Amino acid sequence: MAIDKINGIAFTNVANLDGVAKASIAKLNGQDAPSSAPAIVTSGLILQYDFSNTSCYSGSGTSVNDLQSTYDTTLHNSVGFTSSDGGALQFDGTDDYGLVDMDDVYTHMGEFTISYWIKHTMTGYGTVFGVASGDTGAANYYSEALTVLLNNNGTSAQSGHTRLFLRDEGPYGNGSNLRTMIAGFPCGSNDGNWHNVSISYINSSYPVMTAYVDGVSKTVSYRQGNRQQLRLNYVNNPSERNPAIGAANARDDTISTFLEGDIGAFFFYDKVLSSTEVTQNYNATKSRFGL
Repeated sequence: MAIDKINGIAFTNVANLDGVAKASIAKLNGQDAPSSAPAIVTSGLILQYDFSNTSCYSGSGTSVNDLQSTYDTTLHNSVGFTSSDGGALQFDGTDDYGLVDMDDVYTHMGEFTISYWIKHTMTGYGTVFGVASGDTGAANYYSEALTVLLNNNGTSAQSGHTRLFLRDEGPYGNGSNLRTMIAGFPCGSNDGNWHNVSISYINSSYPVMTAYVDGVSKTVSYRQGNRQQLRLNYVNNPSERNPAIGAANARDDTISTFLEGDIGAFFFYDKVLSSTEVTQNYNATKSRFGL
């Protein structure tokens, strides 16, 4: 019999024990440690939040540390925390959110993967990760955007879908001649159980989004007229505002479409993960979530 968890944390997420590297641990209390514990994909990983790791989040306070040491987050309005399943942030769907210190977010729109573990029973709309530029009355009222939005309103044809929304600013900075990419897939994640969602995008002449839920590929549909290649020379760096997790940081610095649910981990890659890599991430983390 092999040990799967230590103090509720999956063995795969433990770096060392009392100063001894995980790779050097053969037995714990006479039981075998996993001989070849899977690990998440690190190639291209530029943002890594794992809320089972106290180096990422202590369990209290407002500071979330990026385990890749680049994009930290500040939590607002008393975001909750649960130690169940190793640890997760709990967003109340009313005003909770985190601001991610990632003002170069738009420069990654050429090719990226967003992967996260989520548990919720939310109805209506909620944003996992989102930012939109522009301000009321400004020439660039319609401007860049990058948002992962959940739709569970129960009435529209897209209810139960997760949507990726991308937009450039256009060549004039006045809201004209913009290009937009909107695509979605059936997610079915609002059943109160943990699910791993992975969304990849490549900004080719015919943009492609791929999506997986719990390691299973999903059919992606594109909104008619909104499958346009973004022009990355028409995005601002630094961006006008930072993205939010658990909500969208939209025009006029308005925080909106709050998520009601738990996020156990959140990763951002500057590349498209292959199906094999998506499966690797799922297998490396699923035991922590009881799967």
